[in-house]
Amino acid sequence: MTLSAHNGADEDEIMDNIFSRFSKEGRTPSGHKTGQKLLLKDDAKIAAGTILEAAHKLKPAEVPGYLDSNFENAWAHFDQNHEGWIRYEETHTF
Repeated sequence: MTLSAHNGADEDEIMDNIFSRFSKEGRTPSGHKTGQKLLLKDDAKIAAGTILEAAHKLKPAEVPGYLDSNFENAWAHFDQNHEGWIRYEETHTF
């Protein structure tokens, strides 16, 4: 996904599209759907890289280094209970 001349509204739309695609519906321990969309940590890292390229125009070669430097601290800030997921509603702030 490559953009030119994007603005804040474009970035919100990009994030919504990407986080929606990578989020999954939560399940109870018995496997029943909860109705709550969640973003799992591994998927969050892939989604974050996609957004960095699409919305912030980092070159593809720059994304892995940026994620290596920043992802774990950002994730820990939002996943304070160390559950391995955040709610979909938290993804834009993340």
